[in-house]
Amino acid sequence: MIEILENEKFKTKFVDAMASFNQYYWAVAWAGKNFDVSELLFKNQNKMKKIAVGLHFYQTHPYFIKRAIQLNEVKFIKQPEGTFHTKTYLFLNDEKNWVAFIGSANFTKSAFTENTETMIMITSESNIVFDSIMEVVNQSWEKAKSFTRTEFSRYKKIWAEKNKYTRKLMEPFVKSKKDIKEAPVKDMSWNEFIEGVKEDKHGYKNRIDMMNKVQEYFKKTQDFGLMDKKIKRQIAGFAGIEEKVNWGWFGSMMGAGLFKKAINDNDQNVRNAINAIPFEGKVSSENFKDFVLNYKKTFKSGSWMATATRLLATKRPDVFVCLDNKNKRLLSQNFAIKQSEMSYERYWDEIIGNIEKSKWWNDLTKKNEEEAKVYKYRAAFLDALYYEE
Repeated sequence: MIEILENEKFKTKFVDAMASFNQYYWAVAWAGKNFDVSELLFKNQNKMKKIAVGLHFYQTHPYFIKRAIQLNEVKFIKQPEGTFHTKTYLFLNDEKNWVAFIGSANFTKSAFTENTETMIMITSESNIVFDSIMEVVNQSWEKAKSFTRTEFSRYKKIWAEKNKYTRKLMEPFVKSKKDIKEAPVKDMSWNEFIEGVKEDKHGYKNRIDMMNKVQEYFKKTQDFGLMDKKIKRQIAGFAGIEEKVNWGWFGSMMGAGLFKKAINDNDQNVRNAINAIPFEGKVSSENFKDFVLNYKKTFKSGSWMATATRLLATKRPDVFVCLDNKNKRLLSQNFAIKQSEMSYERYWDEIIGNIEKSKWWNDLTKKNEEEAKVYKYRAAFLDALYYEE
């Protein structure tokens, strides 16, 4: 039997199924905090078999994750491309006695009480689709993984900031500068930071290899203008893949035509800008101002923020992060700053200023060999945490 259900009728049938069947197999994009149906789920946790929940856009509530974190029957999905958006609920006694709900409703309070949702209810009389429904759940389960306490702590902080940020979109933005106390990145521990880095699907060791090469170049020749053209292209981020190294990590500049020309032509202003940043020791605000002053002599219109910060992040990866279209949305959220109208002054005050006051950046505890390599390049590695395809 197939029946189309909306709102209250769907909820009634769903709750009946929770009571009538002894196995739950679900694949659902988002789960909300405690509401009546959620409470029923956890009261019946012995019936959970495979429940896969998505995490996209930080819509799944931390309260649900906290309750489920100890359960082997609940896992979570971070799908690298696209969005995990399925809403499939299968209730089962055996292959001849089951019911499934498929449609628009996430496992959230609003979906079960306020939204206009449409769900198709399929019963075991329509046995032809059972295998297909179970396959959806099983494939989702294979992609999902359990949450660690460290991951949960990091997720909770980002979730809180994202929701705060979303609400503020409806308000006029009056103050561009944010106090460091408002930025979630400030309270991130080194353990949380390194766990996030290791989750980078591109491979954080590949990033280390690239940055090791760049630092070798600067150590050998600190005057950018005297470097070989091939090396300058690699440092600038538009060499592609050469010598088994992807030079696009930490900000690919393949599409920046005028920037490429300036690098290839050994532009004197760009040379002076990079040389204004010391290879070792403290980078002062005066060093940064000298960089900007020279850089803007060539790039007079527009901010050219991505290209500038790419050069800064490769010369001093302990201090600077490349800010580009792939990371600025999440980075801005975690620094609690306005994403648009970024200026060099704001970059120095709101991003670099916050980095240097953050727990993870100042952590001096002894680290193993791999972590020590990441620590050397820690500011630049924020790109691994906040990069979005």
